[in-house]
Amino acid sequence: MGGVLVRAVRKLFGNGSKKTRLLMLGLDAAGKTTVLHNLALGEVVETTPTLGFNVRGIEHEKLSFDVWDVAGQSRVRPLWKHYIIQSCGLIWVIDSTDMERFYESKDELATILAEPELKFAPVLILANKQDMEHAASVDTIIEEFDLIDLLGEARTWTIMPTIATATDPTESGLPAALEWMATALNTDGDS
Repeated sequence: MGGVLVRAVRKLFGNGSKKTRLLMLGLDAAGKTTVLHNLALGEVVETTPTLGFNVRGIEHEKLSFDVWDVAGQSRVRPLWKHYIIQSCGLIWVIDSTDMERFYESKDELATILAEPELKFAPVLILANKQDMEHAASVDTIIEEFDLIDLLGEARTWTIMPTIATATDPTESGLPAALEWMATALNTDGDS
């Protein structure tokens, strides 16, 4: 059902010249900016902590995305709700190696999911840094974040393992993640 609303919004604002806006959030140091640059440029770029936001246009088959990467420091998080407007999808990036901050990340994810503007938006969770020693598996993250209860059955969502620093697209998992989001935005969520 959520996909129907997304398609209606896309028809209202146009799908040709306008880009579909995706919001990418997560705690600081999760790898959001590295994900963004890898998706947009196909390469790994050295980054510094984001102080505000970064926006990159990303082309995927017939879809054009504007991906908004917003800083994740605690002092910036109250501003996240201002970036939600006109966002058709949410990408949540988790540092899979930082298990000490899982509760904090889960709490922030729950807060942002409570925003009415994201009620029907597909949610893509990236379990990033899977190449690192002691990275939590996707199954562990699902359990630790209680994702099935948090996201429910009515919402279109998935979690995918990623390595944002990988230059090989297959290894990074990012093209598959973007493909999932494109498909989620083009389906009605009822299948």
